[in-house]
Amino acid sequence: MTTLKRFNPTGNLSHFAALLYVLALILPAIERTDGEYFFGWQALLLGLPHVFFASINLVSYTSAEDLLWLAPLLLPWFANLYLPLHFTQILHIKFKLKYNLSLAALLIVALFFIKPVVFDEDSLTFYSTATPLIGAYCWGLAFLCLFLANRSKRTHSNEH
Repeated sequence: MTTLKRFNPTGNLSHFAALLYVLALILPAIERTDGEYFFGWQALLLGLPHVFFASINLVSYTSAEDLLWLAPLLLPWFANLYLPLHFTQILHIKFKLKYNLSLAALLIVALFFIKPVVFDEDSLTFYSTATPLIGAYCWGLAFLCLFLANRSKRTHSNEH
């Protein structure tokens, strides 16, 4: 006799988010204005060094007024750090913290779609406007699914 598993929206959304994230890594994610494009895995691996060098350049060569609006554009790459926390259950004990981090990650990802930029490594051009491609949208949807999974889990735990 076979038994059917009960539909688990939290688990299904988390698994769907993992699938979307893997797709985001293998699909083209970003196209710069010069026509060069990057796959998701390239953006993930090269993103941190670019953020590091861009932050040094911003502090060294940018006025305080420009720094206030350019500095938040460095944040979207850091949303990737939330994924290992979600899938390894490191924050299983502190669910409220996990929920708040998923919300923060989603908001940080939204920054990329509000002002999509790619930071360049040379000291004269700090960023170029980027066009999000299918991989970037899969990346954003993955974080939306993780947030919704945590939200449904939070709603379910509040009902009991």
